[in-house]
Amino acid sequence: MNRKSILDRCLAYISHENLSKLDYIFEYDKVGIAKQFIKDTMELDPEIQPFEDIKKNVCYIVSHMRIEFPDNEAEFYNTVFNRLLFLEGLPRNEYEILNNKVQGLYQKINNIKAQIQAKETQINTKEHENERLFEALERKINKLRNKCQSFKNELQQKETIAVEIFPKLDYEGRKCRHYKQLLDVELIEIQSIDLKKKALSICSRIASDDNNYKYYISSLEDSEAVFLPDCDYSISVKFAKEMNEFIGKFDKFTFDEEAFKKASAEYPYHSNIIETLRNNSIVAYKDFLARYIQEKNICDYIIKNVKNNHVINKRLDVLKGALENYISKQYLSFVNVAAIQIEGIFYDYCFEMDIQPKKLNSFTINTKLDRLHDKQVFNAYEYFAFDFPLIRNKVAHGLLTNGEDIIEIEKIAHETLLDLQYLVYIFQTNKKFPYSSPLEFIESYKNSNRNGYSFHARINNTDPKDECLYSHIKSYRNNITPHDPLNNLQWILNPMYDEVYYFYEISKEHEETRNRLLSCDFIQFIGDKMNKHLTPIGLTSHDEGIVEELETWVQLFQPIICYCKDNNISEEVCKKVISLKELTENNIKCYKQRGYSTRK
Repeated sequence: MNRKSILDRCLAYISHENLSKLDYIFEYDKVGIAKQFIKDTMELDPEIQPFEDIKKNVCYIVSHMRIEFPDNEAEFYNTVFNRLLFLEGLPRNEYEILNNKVQGLYQKINNIKAQIQAKETQINTKEHENERLFEALERKINKLRNKCQSFKNELQQKETIAVEIFPKLDYEGRKCRHYKQLLDVELIEIQSIDLKKKALSICSRIASDDNNYKYYISSLEDSEAVFLPDCDYSISVKFAKEMNEFIGKFDKFTFDEEAFKKASAEYPYHSNIIETLRNNSIVAYKDFLARYIQEKNICDYIIKNVKNNHVINKRLDVLKGALENYISKQYLSFVNVAAIQIEGIFYDYCFEMDIQPKKLNSFTINTKLDRLHDKQVFNAYEYFAFDFPLIRNKVAHGLLTNGEDIIEIEKIAHETLLDLQYLVYIFQTNKKFPYSSPLEFIESYKNSNRNGYSFHARINNTDPKDECLYSHIKSYRNNITPHDPLNNLQWILNPMYDEVYYFYEISKEHEETRNRLLSCDFIQFIGDKMNKHLTPIGLTSHDEGIVEELETWVQLFQPIICYCKDNNISEEVCKKVISLKELTENNIKCYKQRGYSTRK
């Protein structure tokens, strides 16, 4: 009996990847699983050999673990199950629970799709009814025109159908299609879950991230409403800033879910509370919005943060004028300007995310939102894609007039102001903009003697600023645009971004980082950091992502070389970078010859 080979076999055997492929794991009880495990891994057969022999051999094989095995046979096998397979719960029970949950979710998805289908049928019926009414009005208008009689009322009805009812039905239809797509995506996500692995994770004695969620499968379990077209995001968008600040007060490391639920249920800006207020009384809801806007100085917040952001700063004068109209209660004038500016801010958003149209006239607000949503998760997509355009259309077609109910106009003005606040808040807090990481880096660089980089520098006997700069360049895996590892480097070298640093009055610090990056000392610093990867012979590293990392460094070296050549940077620096790039390329070849590959 080769004890070492048996232990190696046991270690490979108990991986969840392997156990999940074994049918008996999800059929037998604990004793049966333990017996089969011993038979498969230890060259023993509990069904044939005496229990005393089995126990003696198992104790010898795992003697290094110092486990006190009971003399009772059933308790012995339970101990094997717990201490050698590292399992507590019975996999077949956990798998049954998970499988039942999944079957329930499939049924729930079918039920929701049926509800959406019924809504689509209603929408189609309304469309056909209004099409017939529209055609009847056209015929009546022609008759009245021929008789030289007034057809003003008929014309107004026709206009209402054309620019209010049809667009609303169209957006409701789009919303239904969107939510069906969400369900299809959710279905694929559910189907992709390996229930056997998840069951093993729940049973495992070894703590894992999965255990924090235990039986969690899908947000459909407790948030069915968010998959229905009738889900109303309008309030949650308008008070996102308040809710995020409220949530931020809870310590994520000592988070108490029950305490949070109780506090949020009483929080005055919780969407459920405000939705109830709106449903009970539009006047009370309107007054609530007005008080909130005044108490929180929303107009000042918008002006301050538009002024302090280099992307939307160009809209400052127009927005100042619009907000003056709001403050002076010229609500109609405010809404007409603000709605257009909101669409314009989405254009700015797209531009920053490198989404530009081929033709501007085809770049509607929905096109912008669709492209943004494809590129990254945009939490307010449903509201701005399906609800806000109805207000935007009213403004564009001149349908929001002084003839409207004054309470309705005031309500729309308050709501539009809060929609504007939301977008300004996004520009203030969103870390997904390509410029977010470079600007935060400058702040870290300035304070590198006082933050975590000083600790690394003391350990490595290096300069904290070198540590900070190296970390920033290398942070491509956590970058805003993971498909573009050059983003952070581009923001240091490319002169097109100089005006952004100038806007924030950090040009001096930016220039210092650029000069440091292009110094012989820093290139040598990079080489020293990479040194463990640049000596393939005798390597013991098992990092499967090493080829990917080195290939990315080759990508990073290339623009540095080009910049050096184009800007007459020291020839010595250029040669050092070229040498480091060539050395890295050679090591990539060596790694690939040794069987390493790019991370999947």
